[in-house]
Amino acid sequence: YNASMEYVLSTLKAKATGLDVHIEDFSVNKNVMDPDSKPQFIIQSQSPPRVFGKNDFAVLSNTGFGNITGHLIPAAANGCNATTDYEDITDAVSAGLGPIVALVERGTCLFVEKMTNAREAGAQAVVIYNRVGGDVFQGTLGAEGQVQHYIPSIGISNTEGLALRKEFKGCAPFQCDAPLATVAVRGEFKVIVSHNIIADAQTGDPNSMIVVGAHLDSVEAGPGINDNGSGSAAVLEVAIHFMRVLRDRSKNQVRFAWWGGEESGLLGSKHHVQTLNQTRELARVALNLNFDMLASPNYITGVYNGSD
Repeated sequence: YNASMEYVLSTLKAKATGLDVHIEDFSVNKNVMDPDSKPQFIIQSQSPPRVFGKNDFAVLSNTGFGNITGHLIPAAANGCNATTDYEDITDAVSAGLGPIVALVERGTCLFVEKMTNAREAGAQAVVIYNRVGGDVFQGTLGAEGQVQHYIPSIGISNTEGLALRKEFKGCAPFQCDAPLATVAVRGEFKVIVSHNIIADAQTGDPNSMIVVGAHLDSVEAGPGINDNGSGSAAVLEVAIHFMRVLRDRSKNQVRFAWWGGEESGLLGSKHHVQTLNQTRELARVALNLNFDMLASPNYITGVYNGSD
């Protein structure tokens, strides 16, 4: 990310002179995995124990940490209803049958909501399986919540999830007829500093500002050249040509922005908006243009819900 920032900054300095460029810092809560430790997912109740290989499961970004062995109990439906979808888990916890590892289907609500629902029901870890036909996936829990309280969270394929779900037969008052699973992830909680790049043209009406932005970060498992190298490069090129051709002709002041922390929950852009709110400058923004994954062949153009 720092190398991407340096490229944007050096290119603006060389090719888009006249912009007022500054770096905006913000804090990110992050769970950082131990690079020397290998995550584990094991079904202990199978004979011999089934050890999932590194390609058979994936750890969700910003996962919590721990070494949990417990009954693998599925949530009802898709795990988005904190009350009705976790009755088997809450019953097992009430009966003293923990630890519990929740098994939850992907879809409908955010991964972090499923993890939070499972944790609040009493589970110590969560396994999320993909939707119909889906393979192993690596999602993200984001970084907006109290990430230091997240529980170990992994993703598996739909086929594996359905097979494990069928092994659950129910819990009686004193025992569970359920797979016994181990989920182990090691790491530590950190607070790190990330950055936005803000570049303002000095022409046009400052009380009618157009913001042209793209997120500069990516995720390890994704094609960063598209998500979002394509959007970031497009904004950079627009900034260069704007300053060469249009800066003295624009009726609106234009702000070019490269956001950090988007993949962790829109953290950089949210920080910017909060800052504008605190300084009462948000009313100056007339229009926001967001460029994300422009290289996608199945692109869309759309209008965001601009309620706030």
